[in-house]
Amino acid sequence: MPVRLRSLIMVAGTPGVGKTAVCRILARRLHWSHVDCGRLALREGLAIKYDRTARTYHIDLERLSRVLKDTVNRLGTGIILEGHLVPSLKELAPSRVFVLRCDPRRLLSRLRQKGYSRSKIAENIAAEILDVCLSEAVKSFGVRRVCEIDASEKDPSEVASAILRILRGSSRYAPPHVDWINRLDSEGGLPEILSYIEEGYRTGRS
Repeated sequence: MPVRLRSLIMVAGTPGVGKTAVCRILARRLHWSHVDCGRLALREGLAIKYDRTARTYHIDLERLSRVLKDTVNRLGTGIILEGHLVPSLKELAPSRVFVLRCDPRRLLSRLRQKGYSRSKIAENIAAEILDVCLSEAVKSFGVRRVCEIDASEKDPSEVASAILRILRGSSRYAPPHVDWINRLDSEGGLPEILSYIEEGYRTGRS
C-alpha cells in the first residue's frame, strides 16, 4: 500500500533542469528532509548494470520503490524526494509532484558542462522535448497532483519560491503546458536540436 503523507513532495525532471539546487533550497526553507533518489539507489546497491557508452547506471526501480518506502516511513513527515526516476515509483503517494522543465537549447549547454556523452545528451534532450518525465508523473500520480514549472529563465531560488507559493496555497497553479516543439519551431531552433539528437543517437549506436 502506498505511503501517504501530506508533507511528502517530489521534484522531478530531466537531468540538468536544476532539481538538486532547488531541492536544497526547499529543504532549508521548509526544514524538511531532502532525499536524492539517484544517490540513494547507488548507496543501497540498486544498480542493475553500468552503461559504459551512456556513462550511466540502470536502476532496479521495484527495489528502489521499496527502499524509498522504508526511508519515508523512517524519516516521518516533511520529505522532498528528488530525481528523474521518481515519476516511475509506485510505492509512494506525494501530495504534489513538481516537474521542472528546461529549454532544450539551454539543457544541451548544461549537460555539455556536466561532461555527458553526446549520445546521453541527445537522449535527455529528446526526453525533455517529448515530455517523458511529465507524462510519467501524470500517469503515476494523476494530473491533479502534478505541477509543471518552466525553470529555463529562473534561478533555483526563484523556482523554490514558486513551489513554496503553490504549497502554501498563495499561488493558484494554472500555467500553460510547456510545448518545446512549437516553441522551438516558432523561434527557428527546431532543426538544429533535431539534428543534434539524430547525430547523438547515431554516435551512440556506432
